[in-house]
Amino acid sequence: MLKKHIIPFLVFFVINSINAQNSEEIFTVDVYINSDMQIYLEDKLIENDNIEKEMSDHAFKNNAFYDDQVLYRIYADRKLNLGVIMNVNNQLIKAFHPSTTKTERYLLDTQELDVNESTWQNNIQKLDLKAIDN
Repeated sequence: MLKKHIIPFLVFFVINSINAQNSEEIFTVDVYINSDMQIYLEDKLIENDNIEKEMSDHAFKNNAFYDDQVLYRIYADRKLNLGVIMNVNNQLIKAFHPSTTKTERYLLDTQELDVNESTWQNNIQKLDLKAIDN
């Protein structure tokens, strides 16, 4: 008798778990580092010393603490030292790191592309970019 009730319950639980995993959205954060090492978190210019605080505030304002996944997309000038990019990435992850955290890095010639501060996201989205390998 007990088996008749447990099996449907287990089937229901497994199906709901699979559906919940498939429906989870990824919280995406775009970061831009220009050739002057100015850092933009989405559309906000931030100081290098405040990356963790700004990222934490950004995640809180967007209710991202309920998300299980985050994708950091870092767009940086190709002339920058890789250490600068990695430092920004590490600070972002330190501020907000759900169970699944992924980073994509894109190297750009920001002066040639005429990417400016106010419209950087729109200009970059128009490009056909491929992330660099880690």
